[in-house]
Amino acid sequence: SPALMGSLSAFRFRMFDLIDQRVDSGDGLVHYVNVDSATSVGAALELSARFPRGLWIHGGASLQRAEDDVSGERLSNSPEWKVNLKLSAPFAGRGRGAIEVLHEAGRDTVVSTRTDAFLLVNATLTWELATFPVCIQLQARNLLDEDYALPGGVEHRQAAIPQDGRALTLRLELRF
Repeated sequence: SPALMGSLSAFRFRMFDLIDQRVDSGDGLVHYVNVDSATSVGAALELSARFPRGLWIHGGASLQRAEDDVSGERLSNSPEWKVNLKLSAPFAGRGRGAIEVLHEAGRDTVVSTRTDAFLLVNATLTWELATFPVCIQLQARNLLDEDYALPGGVEHRQAAIPQDGRALTLRLELRF
């Protein structure tokens, strides 16, 4: 409908001759090799709604299993599920506020450990000035200062790389 849109998709795909990093046992250096194939199977659901007066809500969720076709092991850095919710609304004339919530499963690392699941909240305020072609935006990423990490590669010393905590960004955009 004009105000509501949804989609559901299921997928299965195979990837061949993937490029991966391997450590050479002779000299200890990392090099790139083509590896066997991998398969990913999953489903994704999205729903968006636009309401009168500019309110917009979007949500989505996905489930997947990606694994090496030879060993049957789950691929590293590939979350089993993700969920997101976004809400955006106008305020104070030419302003707009948005909040985004992301929740993601842990991921396997290249050294057979696993990162923790995490929840991120991001918020953005945007103002379009009426008298000047200027847009001002204030954004807070990782608003709740979530302590989380993402898998590293074989070239990293640590299995998981800690991500940034709360970060504030002020952006001024001049349009002409």
